[in-house]
This record gives sequence, C-alpha cells and structure tokens, in this order.
Amino acid sequence: MLLPVGHIRLSSILLDAGVVTREQVDAALARQLTTGLKIGETLVELGAATEEDIGWALARQLQLPFVDLQPATLDRQLLQAFPPELLLRLDAVPLVRDDAGLSVAVADPLDPELVRDLELAARRPVRLAVATPSAIRRILVDLLGPARETRARTIAFDFGSGDGSGAGFLELHLGKARRAGATEIHFLPRPGSLDVFHRVGTRLVSASTEPLSALDILLSHLEDLGLPVFGDRGLQAGRARVNGATLGVETQAMDVSVLHGESGRCVTVELVDMPVSPPVLEDLGIEAVELASLRGLLEEPAGLGIVTGPPRSGGSTTLGCLAREAATFERRAIVGAPGQPAGGTGPDWLAAAAAQSADLVALDGLANGEAMRAMLAPEGAGRLLLVRTDWTDTFALLEHLASQPRERVALAERLRFVIQQRLLRGGFESGAEPRRPWGDRRVIFEVTLPGDRLRAAIRAGETAEGLRGAAVQDGFHSLAQRFQAWVDSGLASSHDAARIQA
Repeated sequence: MLLPVGHIRLSSILLDAGVVTREQVDAALARQLTTGLKIGETLVELGAATEEDIGWALARQLQLPFVDLQPATLDRQLLQAFPPELLLRLDAVPLVRDDAGLSVAVADPLDPELVRDLELAARRPVRLAVATPSAIRRILVDLLGPARETRARTIAFDFGSGDGSGAGFLELHLGKARRAGATEIHFLPRPGSLDVFHRVGTRLVSASTEPLSALDILLSHLEDLGLPVFGDRGLQAGRARVNGATLGVETQAMDVSVLHGESGRCVTVELVDMPVSPPVLEDLGIEAVELASLRGLLEEPAGLGIVTGPPRSGGSTTLGCLAREAATFERRAIVGAPGQPAGGTGPDWLAAAAAQSADLVALDGLANGEAMRAMLAPEGAGRLLLVRTDWTDTFALLEHLASQPRERVALAERLRFVIQQRLLRGGFESGAEPRRPWGDRRVIFEVTLPGDRLRAAIRAGETAEGLRGAAVQDGFHSLAQRFQAWVDSGLASSHDAARIQA
C-alpha cells in the first residue's frame, strides 16, 4: 500500500485549523532540535495540541480517515485472529475485514514496515486509518487483556529456561538442538500452533509444539539480528550470530531461511559450527572520540550507564556490546531482563546482585520511570549498572530520575553516560557502507557524557531544559544536530528527514 503523502505540512494544517499558533509551532521546532522527536509529538509534549489534534491532522495530511476507537464497535473475533504480540508491537487495531482487504487503525501510518507486516499477517491488502496511540493501546488492553511486555529482551541466558522473549525463545531451541546433535531447526506454522522439528542426520524429528504467537516473537528477534524476514513473499535467507549466554560463551553462527507458505512464514535455522565473534562496540557506529570515552567509563568499578530510545531502535544490541565490553574475568555479572526468568522488577535484580556480590548488572527492558529510579537505590552503589529503557528524551529522563533530593545526589554521583539512539531503515545514500550489526539499516547515536555543569544541574534539581543547557555547556550535541550532519554529508536522505519531522 502506497500512502498519498501530502505536500501540506502537519504544522500548516494545525495552523489553518486554529489548533496551534505560530509561536507554538516555532517553539516546537526549536524543541525538535534538542529532542529529535516528530513535530506532532513535540506539540503534544509542550501542551500545544492533544493526541486527537495530531491524529486528525495526520489523517488529513495523508488523506486517510481518522477514527475514534470504541470497544463496543469493534470485532473482537477479528482482533483475536491476529497474534497479540504483533498488534502490540505495531500499535494497530484491525477494524473490518472484507473481500477488498483489511481496514486497520494505526498510530503511525508512515511506517512502511507496519504496512508490510500487517499485509503478511492478513494475507490481503491493508487499508489504513489513523487513531491516537493511547486509544489503540487502551483497546488492545481492554479486548486482549493486560499487555505482555514484548519490549524486554534478554541479552544473556544465564537462568536455564526460555524467558518469553525472542532472544530467549531462539536460544532455548538452539540449546535443545545442540544437545540432540541436530544440524537444523524447522519452525513450521500450523493452524493454532507452531511445530518444531530437528534434522538429526538425514531425518526430521519432532521436537516440540509451541503457541503460534511464538512465531511473531521469533521473527521480530530475527529482524533485530539484521535478517530480512519481513520482505516480499518468496524465500529469504541470511546469516546471523547469537550468544548462548552473552558473557563468556562461544557465539553460535546460524544460517536462517524464511519461506512464505500458505500457513505463514516457515523458518529454518541451520547451525553453523564455526567460531564467530558477536558485534563489539566499534561495529555500532559510535563516533571515535565518544567510543574511547565509553570504553574508559566501562572500566570504572561502579556507575550507571543508560541506553535508551524507542522500541526496535537497536538498543538491545548496544546494551549487549556494552555488557560484553565491561565483562572481565574478575567481575561477577548478572545479565537479563526484569520479569524474566528470575522474576521481579529493578529492585529485585539489585537485591539479587547484592546477594550474589555481583559487580556488573546489565538489564534490558526497564520500561517505566519507577523501575529506572530503582537503579539509584543503595543496593546499586559500588556496582556498574548498565540498563536499557525506551525514553525518547534524555533530559526528561534525567529530570524524572532526579525528582527526589536523595536520588539527585545518587544520580549526580553515579551517572556515567546516556546513549540515545534511533534506527533508520532502508539503503544508504551516496554509497555509504552499512555497519555490520544493522545490515542495511543505520543507527544514529546521541551520547551524553556528564561533565561538572550537568552534574551540578542534577544536584540542583534543574528542569529538563536546564539539564540540557548544562550539557550543551559540557560539549553535548543533540540527536537532531547529528542527524542534520548526516543529511548534509549525504548519509541520510530527504525522505529520512521528512519522516523524522512529520
């Protein structure tokens, strides 16, 4: 489905309708330079417009209908025909299915992968409508039950059994296959189930039956590994590397092929017996000076390092590289995701770290502010904490973490860095070469290295704007500035620029 991208800018539609003023738009544009958020998100953040205002204007810009989602008007059976993980990941609500296709309400109709994934799942053309993100998530919770946390991915597998994430599911089956002496794993979807077979010698042997929803989780993780699993129908293949356990265990190479069949995507994983290395920090694309600073900070015995950015922006890969860099023979490490499989939240993991005298704790998927603030508890002192969350504004996050006097002191003393990142999908401009972990995708990094001014501003309880100003005095360069440098040098296209500013 090709969207009719309008020539009228979103801000112009809002101005013409009297929703916002020119002064508010100018303030939002200035704010964009420091946050890298879209103009609509920025106007909502500043209180100049509501989610409904932005949804209506976006629908008008793209010549799409805008819908007010109400549970009583939706087809519950149609909704339940799709894997919950898919709908939660894409922020999508199916509306009507007919001979012409499927009508779906989405929050971000400009995401090309969203349309592709929906059409593959529905096996028919998709018509888009626009709804607000909060309305979509409310509907999914009301009709599907409490949302499972699909963003938390385990970057190590230290605790025995599958952890519910794509990484844990794949590593569980890789472990079973290796113990069985299998050379291949076949994931074959059937109505209502996912059958798993091993190839042992020349025979296919039934290994297990999994819920059909596990296929979407597996495919999402394979995509995070850089494999083209969501493309056009046909056969796709590629090679990837995964860790049985991120710290201290040999990397497993695998050749993966995905065949689009009548029952869905069939996945074959061939285990490759060759030692390969997982990606390391220099593979990611972080600027050389900042990379050197990060390496020095990872050698320190204690502190807090944060990786953040929206879901599906490659944060788990970055966290894994940081954890591997920080891991030494002398350090006792705990690596995982809150709620998996050791259970509990951030404080539970810190309590476990204290009980085990862990020197390094790496946690993937701290999705809310309270879990992040728990990292400033006394149990975190004297340890190196590496955490990943999904905040999209570094300084709003720091303001939240420093909301209490005791936490301000802890944050000012412990904070070592914040890595904010965004993933741009699609080919490179001007013949630029892609970085190895991302395939044909690119990740742009904003690295905040606290200096004396920023630490003083944290202690003083400054607002996000005050913290940002202090960081700028310490030499900070925003995500928007870095992205503009990419555009100027030809590493990003005008389409990328329009998408971020939409």
